[in-house]
Amino acid sequence: KRASFFTHQYGADKRTPEYVVHLMRDAIMDIPAPVKGFDAKNLYESNDYISLRIKGSRDLLDKNEMDYDKFQEYIQGGGSAIVPIISGDYLHKWRQDLERVFDQELSVNVYHSGPKAEALNQHYDTYDVFVLQLEGEKTWTIQEDGEAEDLGSITSWKTITMREGDLLYVPKGVFHCAQTAEGCDVST
Repeated sequence: KRASFFTHQYGADKRTPEYVVHLMRDAIMDIPAPVKGFDAKNLYESNDYISLRIKGSRDLLDKNEMDYDKFQEYIQGGGSAIVPIISGDYLHKWRQDLERVFDQELSVNVYHSGPKAEALNQHYDTYDVFVLQLEGEKTWTIQEDGEAEDLGSITSWKTITMREGDLLYVPKGVFHCAQTAEGCDVST
């Protein structure tokens, strides 16, 4: 059972959907945005570990078969790309800054998605998730029922729309998924 997994791993069952926090950009305007804009071409050119996702597929991008223009077509056709931030990426310094703040190594990924795209199916993570919306809008569906042991027994969900500059915190163990918001061509 998930509850015993979390109790064993973390000393307590930490699946606490009531602690999901959505900070809208207009509520935190006095804090400068840590990242402005998104440079897909830069990440495409500097990273060889891009995972392509359409409806949960896990194909690795082969740049010999898909140049940048075809990559953009893939995204505009409803695809998603998960790009881990690694040394050499233009966002790597930002990742290092975050690691200094949290005093630990972090996994930082960019989820770049086209119209109506959903990179990952409903799932939970075994670590806390922080999301910074860089461009476009994403609609998040997040577990609201903290007692559910599995996906099929969740009785309550909440929907949050993330806009550029918004920040979202999802505690480990809380089921969630995200999709490019209706009417948006791209979301990152």
